[in-house]
Amino acid sequence: MKSFGLSSFASPIFMLAAFVTINASYAQTVKPFWTEKSSYIEGDNLYVVGIASNTPSVESGRELAFENGKSEIMNFAQISNLDGLTIKTQMTYEEKENTKYNVYRLMYVEYDGINSLKSKKIEQAKKNYDRHSQKQEQEIIMKKKALNKLSQNKDELARLDATFNAIVRRHQSLSEKAMRYVKVGMISSEVISILGQPRIYNKGINDSYKYGKYWVVFSGRDTVLCLSTSISCVFSPCEDDNAKCGVGENVSYFYKMYE
Repeated sequence: MKSFGLSSFASPIFMLAAFVTINASYAQTVKPFWTEKSSYIEGDNLYVVGIASNTPSVESGRELAFENGKSEIMNFAQISNLDGLTIKTQMTYEEKENTKYNVYRLMYVEYDGINSLKSKKIEQAKKNYDRHSQKQEQEIIMKKKALNKLSQNKDELARLDATFNAIVRRHQSLSEKAMRYVKVGMISSEVISILGQPRIYNKGINDSYKYGKYWVVFSGRDTVLCLSTSISCVFSPCEDDNAKCGVGENVSYFYKMYE
């Protein structure tokens, strides 16, 4: 048994046009000419043939043939989907082999509709490209700003590091000079002439000038009493030569410094 269907041209147009199958018996085995084609253009329409082979029922064959016909349209038009395009079925041809069915479905779309859809796809692709390009440009600008900021931060860190190292060197140098040159009995002007003006000054019963890690502690008569790690002299416990005395972390050096 072989049959073919012809859709009613007077019926309303839907996204998926309904079709009516008219069953007829044929003595001959000649298939309609269009079953041998995959696609062709006639008038203002593009015709495609969707084929489903060895399907368990006519209904499942029609559904599969429709999906295969859509693929033919996409291949012909070189588009990835058919959203918004009206697809109509003009005719079906079905043949039964044993318990299986082969279904041929002749479908068509208006060629102008394909061109319109392609134009929309191209326009959308262009918008997506422009949007993507704009986003990339913004990201590039942000990255440039970040790199500039990073460069500025690196320069600032280098400057701070240089300043810190200079302070450390000066601190160490003043500590070494104080230990080497300051002696008990010097007056403040002598100390200043050797070490310069102190950056930190402590005024009390015994004035103290800070040089590096040491304080130069003066007696009430403006003479050096000791060189100490604290603002006042530590007098005990002392070493036998009376040159160094300390309590905890506080250490004072007296007359015999670096002799």
